[in-house]
Amino acid sequence: MTSRWSYALDREYGGFLSAALHLRYLADVLVEKAVIVEKERGASWSDIGNAAGMTNQSAHEKWGTAVGAWTVVNQRRHPAEFGSAHLARCIDEWYAELHPDEEHAITAGLTSTDPTRGVAEAQTAAAHRVAARLLYARLDELKKENTAAFNTAFEATGTDGQAAARQHWADTHTV
Repeated sequence: MTSRWSYALDREYGGFLSAALHLRYLADVLVEKAVIVEKERGASWSDIGNAAGMTNQSAHEKWGTAVGAWTVVNQRRHPAEFGSAHLARCIDEWYAELHPDEEHAITAGLTSTDPTRGVAEAQTAAAHRVAARLLYARLDELKKENTAAFNTAFEATGTDGQAAARQHWADTHTV
């Protein structure tokens, strides 16, 4: 069986570059997974940015979509992020201490916390939220692909591959 490395050595030109680019891809995947693990451990974007030698905003821009997609796919939530329904119930408890005759003053008007709401409705709503988050993640990926195709087309100006590069950009740009 021929390994990727021996294949790279047998090729006339480009084999070493191809193998090196594959290693860089694997390293990028490993770094992305490490960021996900760090977020699961409770690290902030500042912690991750510091470890990566960048700002927290840069770290979030670079890996936020991957972390968000992983979180959505695995239906994970950071323990500190219980959502608005949990917050509304906490406010209910506080308000009930001041006005004991109104136990559910806040949540009574919220359909998301309505106990009569069916389980199927809640699951459907959750599935829609997951689908929306995945669509946003895919939209980010498509924006990056479009930008890369545009940059390639722009760089190809005045070369033999100009027409093909512009057509590729047009194909990624057209909906």
